[in-house]
Amino acid sequence: MTVARLRVIVVLAIPILAIGEFLVDLITPLGISDWVWYVIPLLFTLYVGGRSLPYVLAAVLSTLLLAGFFFSPPGIDPEWALISRLVGVLVLWVVALMIWHRKRAEEALLLSKQRLALHVEQTPLAVIQWDSDFKVQEWNPAAEKVFGYTREEAVGRHFSFFVSASVRPQVEAVGLTLMKRGGQPAVHQ
Repeated sequence: MTVARLRVIVVLAIPILAIGEFLVDLITPLGISDWVWYVIPLLFTLYVGGRSLPYVLAAVLSTLLLAGFFFSPPGIDPEWALISRLVGVLVLWVVALMIWHRKRAEEALLLSKQRLALHVEQTPLAVIQWDSDFKVQEWNPAAEKVFGYTREEAVGRHFSFFVSASVRPQVEAVGLTLMKRGGQPAVHQ
């Protein structure tokens, strides 16, 4: 199943779940904490919609939750039922806030990755990234100019193809030092 198709299913599931929960709420006696189920469609907003969707949906779900108080069959003391529903509304808004913060962080991370990729692509310095086996993982356009190999020719190959034999032990020593300290990034000239 493709990501696009999954998103369509989630978008369709949100109103179906919300309406279904409201209908269940209408036949459930007051005092049953069925407000918990209203959180499920709200959690689906993690995967679809913009940053404001959790707030819009929290408002709709809060309205349905409070409407259910007035239209549900009698059960426990109405004061306790109202308190339970208000706790449910609070939980919905806290979850919406948490989802909003997560979406904002994801957007910031994506923007940061895009900026870094742009810098790597446009820098006049050769940027080469390799894994713990010293195989090239990243090779920017400047590295193509400096070493004369295209990205396609370089990625996946052992670094020895572009490092001269005279300095290979020094490069290996730097790589091993980096691995010993946990692979923390460093800049070497």
